[in-house]
Amino acid sequence: MNKMFLEVSANICYHIRELKDNSPKLTILLFLALAVLLYGCGEAPVTDEIVCVTSTGEIIPGRTFRFLPSLIYYQEGDVTLRGDLYLPASGSSPPYPAVVFNHGGAWMLGSRRFFNSQYLGEHLACRGYAFFDVDYRLAPSIKFPQDIRDVKCAIRWLRGNADKYHIDRTRFISMGGSAGGHITAMIATTPNEPFFQPTCDVFPEESIEVQAAIPFYGVFNWVDFYEPYGKFLDAGKIYFGEEPPSEETLRRASPLTYVNETNAHFLIIHGTEDIGVPITQAIEFHEALINAGKDSTLVVIEGATHGFDGAIWSDFSGAAEKAIDEFLARLFGR
Repeated sequence: MNKMFLEVSANICYHIRELKDNSPKLTILLFLALAVLLYGCGEAPVTDEIVCVTSTGEIIPGRTFRFLPSLIYYQEGDVTLRGDLYLPASGSSPPYPAVVFNHGGAWMLGSRRFFNSQYLGEHLACRGYAFFDVDYRLAPSIKFPQDIRDVKCAIRWLRGNADKYHIDRTRFISMGGSAGGHITAMIATTPNEPFFQPTCDVFPEESIEVQAAIPFYGVFNWVDFYEPYGKFLDAGKIYFGEEPPSEETLRRASPLTYVNETNAHFLIIHGTEDIGVPITQAIEFHEALINAGKDSTLVVIEGATHGFDGAIWSDFSGAAEKAIDEFLARLFGR
């Protein structure tokens, strides 16, 4: 374990001890504590074909996938951004639709292989999708919207390597939870906004538009979310570089602002017991998309709280997985 890992762990544990049960901040800190444990894991090896299995460990006949870890999608100076690529190997025909996955962590913590991304990568590769689980830069080393620009750079990189990995350039999906859910929705709603264009020079001719977006328990309206949720995370100072952030900044950071600009199909997933990000965020965003004439499906999971999908064997995760599979099958036929 490195020094930063130990310091962050100690800081989170201190704050957890100071909080009362059922506090929204406790929920988010527990969510981040699990992320820290996963953050401390080492690099995974390059693999040959791996047999596909269900969440209960049953082998899926005739289906295998490949795992290509730590692919560099952007490098300049002391900045190196990587992603893990899961690819179908047998049982599916190319070209493959591509999912770009954005981890959570309150915009300031986490990495690829965070929470359930490894399971989702395997699951979707076994259903015929390429799955790119990416790192992006975190606050406070960067400020909004550099994280969004980084992931758009990853989308360009993957499109630029579409022939190499047998990927369909015309069928891209953005997916992620919590802070990653916010980034997912921002990517899908701002394909033509100059402020959010990637700052990297990676395959500049490639599109950053996605055809579908699957945010879990994301933030869609920062104006309503900042008080009290964003404020106790110190998001103003740490993420936006303003304390307090202006209403203009909060609106600019809200996917709700851009619903008229997207052509993406949305699947929005949220739990009824989420006290980290209230379900009203998902309901408002879904209704705004529908009112703007867009395709949006809202899946409300009764009893689920923030980060429910970390337990891949739970009924909550099973309901989300079923919704994702049905949504993608409707759009892409696999």
